[in-house]
Amino acid sequence: MLIHYLKIAFRNLWKYKTQSIISIIGLAVGFVCFALSLLWIRYERSYDDFHEGADRIYLVRNENKFEVSGISRTTPYPLAAYLKEAFPEVEASCNAWVRPDQPINVNGIKYTVFFASIDSSFISMFNVKLVEGNYDFLIPESKNIAITEDLARSLFGNENPIGMTINMSSDESTICAIVENWPKHSNYPIQMFRPDSPIIRWNVSAWQTLIMLKPGVNTDQFAEKLYECKIEANNSTFNNILITPITTLRYDNPALDAGIEVQFRYVFLFTLVGGLVVICALFNYLTLFASRFRMRMRELALRIVCGASGESLFALLSTEFIITLFISLLLGMLSIRLLLVPFQKLSNVYLSISKIYLESSLYIGIVIILSLAIFLALLLMFRKRTLNTSINRINRNIFRKTSVIFQLIISIGFIFCSTVIMKQMYFLHHTDMGFRFDNTAMVSIYPVPPDIEVFENQIQQIPEIIETLKSYTTLMPYRTGVVWNINEWDDKPADASGFFADIINISEAYVKFYDLRLLEGEILYDHDSQESVLINESAAKVMGWNQPVGKSLKKGTTTVTIKGVLKDIHTSPTLTTRPAIFEKPNDTRTEVLFRYMEKNWENCRLKIEQLIKREYPGSTLYLTNANEAYDNFLKSETALLKILSFASLVCIIISVFGFFSLVSLICEERQKEIAIRKINGASMQNILWMYFKEYFLLLAIGALIAFPAGYLIMKRWIEQYIQQTTISAWIYLSILLVLSGIIILCVGWRVYQVARQNPAEVVKAE
Repeated sequence: MLIHYLKIAFRNLWKYKTQSIISIIGLAVGFVCFALSLLWIRYERSYDDFHEGADRIYLVRNENKFEVSGISRTTPYPLAAYLKEAFPEVEASCNAWVRPDQPINVNGIKYTVFFASIDSSFISMFNVKLVEGNYDFLIPESKNIAITEDLARSLFGNENPIGMTINMSSDESTICAIVENWPKHSNYPIQMFRPDSPIIRWNVSAWQTLIMLKPGVNTDQFAEKLYECKIEANNSTFNNILITPITTLRYDNPALDAGIEVQFRYVFLFTLVGGLVVICALFNYLTLFASRFRMRMRELALRIVCGASGESLFALLSTEFIITLFISLLLGMLSIRLLLVPFQKLSNVYLSISKIYLESSLYIGIVIILSLAIFLALLLMFRKRTLNTSINRINRNIFRKTSVIFQLIISIGFIFCSTVIMKQMYFLHHTDMGFRFDNTAMVSIYPVPPDIEVFENQIQQIPEIIETLKSYTTLMPYRTGVVWNINEWDDKPADASGFFADIINISEAYVKFYDLRLLEGEILYDHDSQESVLINESAAKVMGWNQPVGKSLKKGTTTVTIKGVLKDIHTSPTLTTRPAIFEKPNDTRTEVLFRYMEKNWENCRLKIEQLIKREYPGSTLYLTNANEAYDNFLKSETALLKILSFASLVCIIISVFGFFSLVSLICEERQKEIAIRKINGASMQNILWMYFKEYFLLLAIGALIAFPAGYLIMKRWIEQYIQQTTISAWIYLSILLVLSGIIILCVGWRVYQVARQNPAEVVKAE
């Protein structure tokens, strides 16, 4: 009997092959998106969960206006010991000085490792186990280091590394120990350990402070208690202390440059997209199934007459759907294999292929079970009635129209969101940022070259480089090493509080290089004194100045005079511009800014690397590109745009072919009605309009739901940016025109094919 069901199922799938192919592809795409996104979410939420007591380990930081993000990345060294002594809730504490991209040199070959300076408290808290050697790498000020088993194998192969040396920052360190591998699935994938060199001062923040709470501690109460704590020592104040679970650090205010390509909230959107694609494909299939159910009325009635039971018909129809799901599953798993490399590059999910297949299969299985449950519920609904009753119910077209509207809502929503994101991305890449950073870059080396003038001249000789400039810092990526707390200025209101201002070194050449815009006053000339400064719009606004030129403020113990006001520069799409004071540079310029010929970055980069290797062997090169740095801000948006664009395309294809298939089935079902209308004098235009108005009405209903929902979602999304595009009326009109054109082509062509037949022959055949 099963073989019989399979034969009939495959025969029907082949008979309606266009509809079947579209349903299978749509379900497969939805399965892949949904499964990979769930895999991604689970992976992101399981960082550092391998540590014993991981749910009780927290990173300690504090609110800090000196940081662009408003939250410190580092803390003072004495904080760990203080928390252990002052708070009975703390079971253990430790410090770690970390560097994710520490350059090292082994036998003339350069590598980059994740490096940490630690003490014995770190070893015990994280249970770092010794494989070989001794714990001399914990002796303060020693040159001994420990490396993991994987790093040892990578650097030295099968050779025993104990006693060998590694050159690190021009210093030689000796390997005295091999420790167990620290899994890469961590916010701290440490490969090399070195003894800490503590600075017992509260005004120096350079360490990661980690604590482990005792079992049963109320985390919320402890966090509130810690935040209210105010530490005063050595003429320094440390307060507003925050804690973040180490297991959520990956996506909750990350403290390290973890290489995250996509923000965590967008991963949830990825899951939602996959789920909606599955639902769209499922509704499309069920709509076509309901239409085919009516067309197979005679076949099913004949089977009942011939003795077929309700259970056998139920099994027959279920087999067809199960085969569709099974083929979709196979196609989905094949797609996962083909997409594995780009997916891992985007998500940083590095699991074995077998684990990815196993977990993806589990998630796809859950979706299949839910899909099957919906399908079986529909069949049971039909089974409770007689065949004719079920057919008459289907004839009401309620389910079919609801399904079409739902597919239109999803399709319109995806297209609308993709268009708005694309418009915002274009706007961010072409709007005025207040300065010119395109085709600029920064180069520096360590150790610092003895003559920066010679180094600049060598860079300038590269043919692809247009101009160079010795500088202390770059504006893109934005880095300012000095922040001042400004508390005194002219005309300060009595109720005004102080503010933090970035101190940026500039010169005439610097202003010209970045094309900084002067709004008022004059720029700083080379002959101006150090007491003359410029400020930006944000600083003038904070101090309440309408005409800042000539006014004074106090920077530390020095009184400076405002010579001019520069237009605010936007160095990040999402962060507000901070108050800034621009002053003449000092003599510690160690970097070289340069502008290169458009579309020549790769050649320029290669020649700089060759220059450094030839002229400064053994030095570490630091090279940043402004365009790449800005694009890094938009990684998540770029990934989301790709995902939504792909989902939009899939949903449009599903909807278009669904329309076409549905219209084909309906025309086949109603060809006698069309023939009678023609005999009674209906024109081709009348018949086409009869169909058009039905689908245009469905399109209007879908648009009335999708557009307001899409507007609310995208309006909130756009508000996260400092500079925002508008959601223009042409977006709505364009989407409606495109979808209307698709409906006209799909419906019109198929109805025309049926309507052009000889009506007499059609009626006679019926």
